[in-house]
Amino acid sequence: MSFYDQQEPDDALGPPPVAPPARPRSLLATKATWRHAVVIILAIVLFRMVLLESAIVEGNSMASTLLNEEWVLVLKPLHPHRFSVIVFTDPQEGTPVIKRVVGMPGDTLSQGSIDAEGQPWPDTRISINDAQYTEPYAREAQGGIIPPVQVPENAYFVLGDNRDDSIDSRSYGPVQKNSVRGVAVAVVWPLSRMRMIPAEAEPAAGGPAPAPTGPTQ
Repeated sequence: MSFYDQQEPDDALGPPPVAPPARPRSLLATKATWRHAVVIILAIVLFRMVLLESAIVEGNSMASTLLNEEWVLVLKPLHPHRFSVIVFTDPQEGTPVIKRVVGMPGDTLSQGSIDAEGQPWPDTRISINDAQYTEPYAREAQGGIIPPVQVPENAYFVLGDNRDDSIDSRSYGPVQKNSVRGVAVAVVWPLSRMRMIPAEAEPAAGGPAPAPTGPTQ
């Protein structure tokens, strides 16, 4: 009998063994992936620390632009301009507050006047460097009195949009630039009230504000 005749058929050996299924690998199964995760987390933290933060409005001093308990998005790298809404550290309390920049460094501003008899002449317009502005964001276009003030360099004159219910630069004076934490640009919560925050005023029609009768003081 030949050698070939002594071999069993291939079918007698049975099917070839089947390899067990490979275990799925976790995304964090390698040191490299762990390093990537750490880098991503650090990038998010750095982004949060350097570029933006959120702030919660407390109180009604910015109504009706911003309402109590609304959350706003604050961009830290932005530099405030006139009529920006900013978050800064309160010079009296040391807590973060939100107000509107009305006077820039070097500006001279005033609102209304007082006549020789001490009677106030409120005005809904505000005078900045001899130009008159109306403030559509100010609640119900309230009239007010702000004696002439020149804003120092490296400082801002801030006001709440709800002038009758706001403690601001009329009480504690201009705020220092280095106390500003960022510019508030949008309301992000609640979702039903998401919106951009207006940051513009309008030149007043009709020229300068009317002077009161008699000399002013």
